[in-house]
Amino acid sequence: MRVITWNLGGAFQALESEKQKKAWEYLMDLKPDIALVQEAMVPDRVRDSCFVVWKPAHEGKRWGTAVGFRYPVLAEIDMRMAGAELGETFERMRDRVIGARLDVG
Repeated sequence: MRVITWNLGGAFQALESEKQKKAWEYLMDLKPDIALVQEAMVPDRVRDSCFVVWKPAHEGKRWGTAVGFRYPVLAEIDMRMAGAELGETFERMRDRVIGARLDVG
């Protein structure tokens, strides 16, 4: 299984830049089974070619966290239900964390 993680915003400041477009092309050429992408806008062509769960980083923002899958998403997991035992940092960030249940066959 090929799992890739990448913070696109950290590498490419302008979200709609040519560099980010090329980064998405490169990422998709790697053919990941699961791609964990932060600070990104998911292009339509990516949404059309794989299963995607996306959440904005902040309310009203066009960029956020995305998880792309080769496998169908059975359900998105509501991470807000996670308990405080996961720590204070997670407590502050959990509205921006994505979880999903997959059908990997």
